[in-house]
Amino acid sequence: MLSSCGAGAESVTKPDRWACPRPEVLKGVGKMGATYPRLVRPPLERTEAGYWYIPVPNGVHYRVKRIWVNRRLLDVRKEKYKAWRDAPEEEREVAEFKKGALFTWMNTEKGNIVIKPCDVGFPIEDLRLLYSGCGYRGYGKIEYKEPPKARVIYQGEAYHSPRGSLGVEQCHLIVCTEGLRVSITRTGRLYGSWSQMDFIVKKVNGEWKLLEMVEDDLEKHLE
Repeated sequence: MLSSCGAGAESVTKPDRWACPRPEVLKGVGKMGATYPRLVRPPLERTEAGYWYIPVPNGVHYRVKRIWVNRRLLDVRKEKYKAWRDAPEEEREVAEFKKGALFTWMNTEKGNIVIKPCDVGFPIEDLRLLYSGCGYRGYGKIEYKEPPKARVIYQGEAYHSPRGSLGVEQCHLIVCTEGLRVSITRTGRLYGSWSQMDFIVKKVNGEWKLLEMVEDDLEKHLE
């Protein structure tokens, strides 16, 4: 029990280590297993007891860290589905973040992270997972250049194989801020692609994007 925030989600009953399966972790795969930086909406998953959380990749064997989400931040509804084409129709709960909701986060005494409502918090629509990408059999690293301040809720690692021999990339749960500057370094086999590049987080047509940065003296000649 708790002591005291997207995309749609499905009810799951799998244990932690399988809550973030390999295909989800490997979204954005490029040539021969090289992956690239990306911002994605955090998924929502549900325990058998009915509590919702964001699964953040967190180490070997596709384990995840559960970032718990207070139910008041969610719109939960029931929908009908079939487990396979000829299966009987069943009901399940799905959830998405409430539009316009504000949140903050806290750590419980036992080290759990909880995203909860707050009247003077951050917009829940600004919550994203930032992946560094990495080269084949390499590693990816995320660093922030302030200002503005980077608001990182949790830092995890996405393994591309059970023990990471095919590659490991950092994965941060962050609050997006206009103009946030991100420096990403990738090692491993990159097949001619870049190993270090700076990016900037900007909202484009209502959606947060991770855009390649150019030097100030060059930008003024391109606009």
